[in-house]
Amino acid sequence: MSGKLPAGDGNGLVAIESQLVRDDNQVYVAIALIDSKTVTIDKDSGDRVAKVRVRRIEVVSRPEDVAVCRRLMERALSVRTGQETLPYDLETEIFEAFGGREESDFREEPGTSTSE
Repeated sequence: MSGKLPAGDGNGLVAIESQLVRDDNQVYVAIALIDSKTVTIDKDSGDRVAKVRVRRIEVVSRPEDVAVCRRLMERALSVRTGQETLPYDLETEIFEAFGGREESDFREEPGTSTSE
């Protein structure tokens, strides 16, 4: 896949552009709306390769929103892979992306809590 960012108001990354330049090791949480702009077919293999269009992207910065995004990512990964326990390398990557170690049950609905 390949892709490019939307122009104008659809590109929420402009809000952190200077930070991206200053600290190229920092990982940010973002949500995006994407679709397929074009699909190329390799005539030899028959493989279809999508060129992704980012319709809108926004950086998530509020801690409570980041926590919800983490649960959503964990749950989506679980649904996609069929694994409820994340492999170590993926857990480490998620830990680094979302900062801090928050134990969460990604099977919960976003924005809900089991604590009383």
